[in-house]
Amino acid sequence: MRILKHFRVTLCLALVVSVNGLTLAEIGVSTKEGTSIVATGPYLMSIIDDPDPIGIWMRHSQPSSTRAVLNENGGTNGDGRPSMTFDPTNGVPIVTWGKNNGSGFDIVESHFENGAWTSPAIIAAAVTLTTDPEPSIVLDRQTSDVHIVYIMDDTTPKVMHTTAPVDFSSWTSPNLVSEIGEISLRPSVVVHEGTVTVAYESHISGVGSTPRVITVAKADGLGGFTHETLTNSHGGSPNRPRLHTGIGSSLWIDWIDDTNDMAWSRWNPGTEWGSVQIEPFTDIEDRDYHARGRVKRLAAQ
Repeated sequence: MRILKHFRVTLCLALVVSVNGLTLAEIGVSTKEGTSIVATGPYLMSIIDDPDPIGIWMRHSQPSSTRAVLNENGGTNGDGRPSMTFDPTNGVPIVTWGKNNGSGFDIVESHFENGAWTSPAIIAAAVTLTTDPEPSIVLDRQTSDVHIVYIMDDTTPKVMHTTAPVDFSSWTSPNLVSEIGEISLRPSVVVHEGTVTVAYESHISGVGSTPRVITVAKADGLGGFTHETLTNSHGGSPNRPRLHTGIGSSLWIDWIDDTNDMAWSRWNPGTEWGSVQIEPFTDIEDRDYHARGRVKRLAAQ
């Protein structure tokens, strides 16, 4: 599989291209210029860093016999941010996102099968009323189980977790990741050494207020999660913490700490999270590609 990447504003998702009979998943990007979107490749869908006032899903070219569009009407429907993982046995993508049902958002899943995207299957219905639930998806390469975490917004936004075998035959009843009563948003999930590990923002002073707590939760094997506070963030922008795994037992987290600062910390196996370090960036492109690349190199040392 080849993944196409251009260093511009943000990731573009998701189409499948057939080259000489071989199905390839392509990821590209688009450039945001004021209120206009300029395509940088023959891509059909994109997501941008800040969708306001532009919808998240944008279409740039017509479908063809070699391209299969995922969520063609997502932009006009007002659907939320997608998250993608890959089935290691065949390399095809599995995607989840918050689908606008007209009165709220459902968590849905689609994957590429028999030459086409499957119809979006509802995993959890009406999880939020007005807020993008921002699901995050990962596949456990040891068990082939698929894990999704997302926001459920009732009286207090909270992070939920559900899992299914890779054939999607059944999803478990959602269980709570964040602590009871904790205002939590924007989760990220990985499987690290067989343990489901989730990072999210905890808004201890109310939604959108600062400081926000960067929290990591790990499955305890009994249906619950243990929680660890990494640090507080006082930046005005969403932190969007992201967990990453690498070669061997490497695990690290990064997040947007301030306007031009990316913070990160590395897990020291068998001990604890290391000290928080700062990697500066100049703009969104530098942040999402260069700064995260520098952090990855440092974290993997």
